[in-house]
Amino acid sequence: MARSANTEPVVLAILDGWGNRADAEANAIAEAKTPIFDRLAARGVRTMLATSGEAVGLAPNQPGNAEAGHRAIGTGRIETQATLRIAKAIAGEDGESLSDNPQLRTLIQKAKSVGGAVHLISLISPAAVQGHQYHAAVLAALLSHEGLQVWIHAILDGEDSDPMSGADHLAEFLNDIEGAENATLASVMGRRFALDRLRRPAQLARALDAIGEADVPITEYAVPYVAECYGKGISDADIPPVVMPSYRGVRQDDLFLVSLLRPNAATPLLLGLLGDEDAPARHTRRLDISAIYSLAPLAAPLAERAVPFFDLPRLNGTLSEALAAQGKRQCHISDQTFPEALGTFHTGGRTALFDGENRLVIPGPKKQQFERKPELAALDMADTLVAQIKAGAADVYVMHFPNVSYAAHMGDVGLTRKAAETIDKALGKITAILEKRGGTLIITSSHGNAEDMRRDEQGRINASNTRSAVPLIIDGPKGLAKTLALRPGRLSDVAPTLLALLDLDIPQEMTGQPLLVSAGAELHETA
Repeated sequence: MARSANTEPVVLAILDGWGNRADAEANAIAEAKTPIFDRLAARGVRTMLATSGEAVGLAPNQPGNAEAGHRAIGTGRIETQATLRIAKAIAGEDGESLSDNPQLRTLIQKAKSVGGAVHLISLISPAAVQGHQYHAAVLAALLSHEGLQVWIHAILDGEDSDPMSGADHLAEFLNDIEGAENATLASVMGRRFALDRLRRPAQLARALDAIGEADVPITEYAVPYVAECYGKGISDADIPPVVMPSYRGVRQDDLFLVSLLRPNAATPLLLGLLGDEDAPARHTRRLDISAIYSLAPLAAPLAERAVPFFDLPRLNGTLSEALAAQGKRQCHISDQTFPEALGTFHTGGRTALFDGENRLVIPGPKKQQFERKPELAALDMADTLVAQIKAGAADVYVMHFPNVSYAAHMGDVGLTRKAAETIDKALGKITAILEKRGGTLIITSSHGNAEDMRRDEQGRINASNTRSAVPLIIDGPKGLAKTLALRPGRLSDVAPTLLALLDLDIPQEMTGQPLLVSAGAELHETA
């Protein structure tokens, strides 16, 4: 069907964690004061998108996550996620075998030749969002069987899993590696130290002290230590770093093996350990390690140095490529805490820019106080967009706001409400300039989270991602809502829908379908 005339500029705003749930109980989205979003939802065309399980290439019934969601949005297809491919390799399915992986064999040869130990850095969690403890257990056993010393740096979750389930997960993990004689637990800490989303120097410094020098408190019994922290009201994500009595830190010629799924998760940690000047905090001495390996590819600037066991295919026919090929200028605007979302995730692994493409990463406040003010760079991002539109810099803009998801993962409903209200203010700025220019705003989310923060039987708030659908709203020039409607769909339908709105060709590689239909037509879900 033909698009509505004069829809440019088009702004696609992706609000991580902004899911849909009818029940207002413990629903931070429903509780937040969001007059702009509510107005856009009422006057624009709206539908719901599936964001979890097989709809984004994950296991059935698995909650969605930012990486799977953003890849589906940007590439316009459902792609099997790394966690499923790794699970099949461990099981020896589809012609792949982890034990015979060429990069794993290279690691083993390298470690034996230089006499170094392997430092296995892993999230101890079954959530399979940023990592899976089973992957780490299998790796530890394989390397131990080869006679290598394996030091395990256990990072507790608490965001994508129950906030006080880490003690049980750690006990299960230790039981799984009990027969691996050369695999030894080295350190234990919460993810907000080792994998801090906000990249706070003080948090990261303590993780560096633990892994690099073993210069943190010592505990002989890891699981009871975690349980003791629970008694003090400290949940998994905030467990202070400790080391085991036998651990002495990283030594010359040791190797790092990162058992994580998210490319950017360990970037600050590794840069800090390597003494890189771009790290939020740096280790006291430059570690002379012999190599870095990873289960899945790492993000820049570590992509060139780390050797992944499982590489992700570079995808053609993405939204960025389609826009560039048809002469549309595009600008991607991100917060500095998560530039990869609109970088390698959206582009199917491509880091180079297409003709007419620009990526802007906006820094947040110098003194990060997210727990009190969850703004990050949201309002500055909106101001940047306004300036770009006034300058006529692009035809299509893509924006990523991670605030709501970050806050929800902290298990704080009040903070999450504030984050949603901040995003609403940003939407107000965006809407104002688009109304003046006759442009179009498309709003969606990469996954659900903040809409369901109910407490469990122990009174703990659910801080993990959900299986909820998310909204897709298109608000454009006057009359658009009278001529267009939207069918229900999946995140992979966003890119084809945007291209159809602009009357552009949809790449044959995209398996998603445009959801636009004439107003009044029967609406059916995407097949």
